[in-house]
Amino acid sequence: MREVVAALSLGGNVGDVAASFRHALMRLGETPDVAVTAQSSVWRTKAWGNEDQPDFLNMCALVRTSLSARALL
Repeated sequence: MREVVAALSLGGNVGDVAASFRHALMRLGETPDVAVTAQSSVWRTKAWGNEDQPDFLNMCALVRTSLSARALL
């Protein structure tokens, strides 16, 4: 399979979200056929819809991979 660039969106508002992001990016970088090539800053956003919950942390990352979308998930 040819190599592609995939954009990943990370977000959450339960537990230590920033630590979860770091762990996820580390594990992605350790995965054969995946290279993390860029990552955004972490952004805090207000919950909407059900506003009675903590703010969300969000970020994006770019990876270069030869995995299929399903395998990358």
